[in-house]
Amino acid sequence: MGTDEAGVTGVRLASVVGEPTLELEAAGVFVAIGHRPNVAFLGGQLELTENGFIKRTVPFRTDTSVAGVFAAGDVADERYRQAVVAAASGACAALDAERFLLATEN
Repeated sequence: MGTDEAGVTGVRLASVVGEPTLELEAAGVFVAIGHRPNVAFLGGQLELTENGFIKRTVPFRTDTSVAGVFAAGDVADERYRQAVVAAASGACAALDAERFLLATEN
């Protein structure tokens, strides 16, 4: 909540489980979507860390427990979990995939 002149003046929190809406005064907002990696779609096909992130098997690379599958972004980054880091790791994964494909061409 707020205005162009005053900036942020508060937040309105709506419950997803039936609780009443709550309004709090605030001078700023930091938005975090969540901290659990969304990896259920993998169906157990890749090795995960104890915290549920995709395990990278080669330090400083995007390799996973399955050859030719590369992990990038927040699902593989337990430390930083930031959009700019996720974008950069996506570029790294694309380069690793390209190199994998070139190395396995017949």
